[in-house]
Amino acid sequence: MLDIEIRDALPGDVKAMAEIAVESFWREYRSLEEAEKAFKGPVARRWENMIKRGAGIALVAEKDGQIVGFLILRWWFGWNGWLEVIAIKKEYRSKGVGTQLMETLMRKAREMGYKRICFAVRLRETLIRFYERFNARRFGELPDEELGRLALYYIPV
Repeated sequence: MLDIEIRDALPGDVKAMAEIAVESFWREYRSLEEAEKAFKGPVARRWENMIKRGAGIALVAEKDGQIVGFLILRWWFGWNGWLEVIAIKKEYRSKGVGTQLMETLMRKAREMGYKRICFAVRLRETLIRFYERFNARRFGELPDEELGRLALYYIPV
């Protein structure tokens, strides 16, 4: 595993987080420009406001002072959290960064009283295997006009 630091995200981290999100998810948009418009605009503002209010859990992974990954968990309903996003810079994937982010998230969520971390993923084997390492359990599907079928999962914390 890489020697990285996992810490709470700060409002000033949002720009780097948005860059990583664009790199990770631009193919889910019509174009790179559309992804940049979304992640560097309304999504970045939502994340920044969430961080400022302390609403949910926002974590960043840093290597040598550079943000290399992040995740966002927001309250969903009851004692459930919704994992909105987890994204890792391309050159740091498959090096344990996502695992360290998830382990820190699970510990923090447990301390805050959350019972489950819920999320939706496209039906890709590598993603599902990643989440299954944290005892993820499938509980349904969600149709999405743009992304196709999404599998709904939760991780007990």
